[in-house]
Order: sequence, then structure tokens, then C-alpha cells
Amino acid sequence: PAGEAAAGRRGEDADACAILGAEPHWLPFADRDHVAPADGDRVWAAVAALAAGADVVLAPGWPLHHADHAWLARAVATRPRLAPRCALYVEQPYSVDAPLLALTRKRPGPLSPVPALAEGLDVLGLRPRWRTFRPRAAELRAKHRAIGAYRSQLHELGPLVRARIGAYEAALGCEGLWWIG
Repeated sequence: PAGEAAAGRRGEDADACAILGAEPHWLPFADRDHVAPADGDRVWAAVAALAAGADVVLAPGWPLHHADHAWLARAVATRPRLAPRCALYVEQPYSVDAPLLALTRKRPGPLSPVPALAEGLDVLGLRPRWRTFRPRAAELRAKHRAIGAYRSQLHELGPLVRARIGAYEAALGCEGLWWIG
């Protein structure tokens, strides 16, 4: 059931955050896949309260397959800033799905990677300028250990998901970010 799945994934979130030295915070809103969407202003107020005092806020930016991710990306890109620096990121592992990898192209210089689609952002007339960020080796090792904490989801994504993420990031210069503003 959805409730059990959510509780299990929160446990996985806590494990992954512990590996990264981060503190998880979960909002009291259900996934749009399971219930009617909550009022956007109420959700935004809760997000803003959690982000208060942050130096940097990161939100999903591409490919935005999930309605919640698309909503948050549009809100972060168009509403008042949550922090002095805000960025949208290329979502892993969703960006490495075979059809999406074919749509992603590398260009030399500071605009790489360039996801060909930014669904939900193009509609608003926004043209993200994707830039790469290369974490240090220790950060990459921690990231891949944290990915391993999502046991229930890794199984659903197939046995080679970590290898696909590694290949994608190696080809495109690692992490893809769009710094807003």
C-alpha cells in the first residue's frame, strides 16, 4: 500500500541523508499520484518555511516526469527566491532512461549538459542554461553509497541503474545544474 511504501522510502531517505551528512525534512503532503493535489500556496509556504535561512536551494529540473517535481521546478523558477542561490538539477536516474539519453546532447563549453527538453519550463518561456558541476572523488563515493540506500527503488529501476548513472555523468561532465537568476 502507498502508506507502507512512503514509510519505507522515508527510512531510505534517512539512511541516504545520514551518509551525506544531511538532515531530512518531510512535508505533510501526499504524493499527487495517490491523492488530490494540495493547495499550491499552502505547499509553497511549507517549502519556504523549511528553506528559511538556507544559502542554497536545489530543486528537480529535468526531465520532470513526476507532477510534484514539475510543480516544484516551476515554483522555484518563477516565485520569489527561497535563498540567495537557487538551482534546478538534472534528475538521476530518470535522465538516463534510454529514450531520454538519446535526447540529451553534449556541447562544448559552459552550456554542457544541455537537456533537449525542459517540460514545464519551456511553457513558461524559460530557457534553462545548464552547467556542469564536478564533485570531488570523496563526494562521488558518498553519493553512490547514498544511492545504494534506496534499496526498494533501485530494484524497480533495474540492475544496471548505477552503471547508467555513472556513464551519463562521465559523458556529460557529472552533475547538471541550472543556476536561476
